[in-house]
Amino acid sequence: MFLMTLSLFFSLFTQNTVATFIQTALATAGGYFLTTMSSVSEVSHFLPFTYLNAGKITNGELATVLNNSSIQPLLGIGVLVASSFLLLSAGVIRFRNSGKQPPKTNTIE
Repeated sequence: MFLMTLSLFFSLFTQNTVATFIQTALATAGGYFLTTMSSVSEVSHFLPFTYLNAGKITNGELATVLNNSSIQPLLGIGVLVASSFLLLSAGVIRFRNSGKQPPKTNTIE
C-alpha cells in the first residue's frame, strides 16, 4: 500500500509512466539504504522504508544489525499506514491546489 501511494504521489508531478516508475524505484532503494545506515539507526523505526524487507523485520535481523529494539512488525504496520495516509493527504491537497479540472465530456444539449 505504501509503495502504491508513493507512486501515485509521484505521478502528480510527472505525466510519464516510466518516469513515475523510475522515481518510485529510486526513492524506495535510496530510502531503504538510507535507513539501514548506522547514522540514522536511532530514528529508523519511524521511517517507512525500514519495513520494506519483511523477512529481516520478522526474524529480528534488522533490529539486531541496527541495534534498535523498536523495529518491530506491529510498529512497522503502523508506520506504513501512517506514511501512506500522509502521502495520500499531501497528494489530495496538491491535486486540489493545482487547479486541474476533470476532462469535459461532449454532451448534446
